[in-house]
Amino acid sequence: MPVTSPIGPLALVVNPEAGGRKGSRRLDRLRRALDDQGLDHEVRATLAPGDGARAARQALEDGARLLVAVGGDGTVHEVVNGMLDGDGRAHVTGAVLGVVAAG
Repeated sequence: MPVTSPIGPLALVVNPEAGGRKGSRRLDRLRRALDDQGLDHEVRATLAPGDGARAARQALEDGARLLVAVGGDGTVHEVVNGMLDGDGRAHVTGAVLGVVAAG
């Protein structure tokens, strides 16, 4: 039975094309590790510029509290922007960012 992380629901925002498809390979390994630990997670893939910010924002609005950006610096930048409102404040208080470098 899957469980959530101690922080709350987990969402992976991944650019599968990052680093010559390194993002996709890192995602496969990461998902296996999360499954082995029984941690429930969802994957939101990016396909075009701006998708990372939209995916992060929607994940937060859907209840995720731990967002993991899987990709390069552009993916991380977009996820951070999705976690913030226009005034630079957190869109959701207490949300946490993790990074798996794959750029």
